[in-house]
Amino acid sequence: MVPLPHLSTVLWRERQLVSEPNATMADMHAAELDRAVVVSALTDWLGVDAEATLSELTHRLPAPWPEVFERHRAALVGVGDDRLPRSLADFLR
Repeated sequence: MVPLPHLSTVLWRERQLVSEPNATMADMHAAELDRAVVVSALTDWLGVDAEATLSELTHRLPAPWPEVFERHRAALVGVGDDRLPRSLADFLR
């Protein structure tokens, strides 16, 4: 199974968490772990480096996924690196 819908769901959840002042570190860590698992499956499926960024991944995907993930990336980048977990900021580069 291709994990594209799941990755979109995970990124949506991370968008919510960085926007919520009451988000806990445990919530953020759980979302990070979920993203890592999904991205690992996606990089395996695409045959790309496991450290690929979201931009690198989206260039290999069929429509409508590049647009979906670009919207997630733009929204998360707009929050600012200082409010994002390091792994998420790195993934968005």
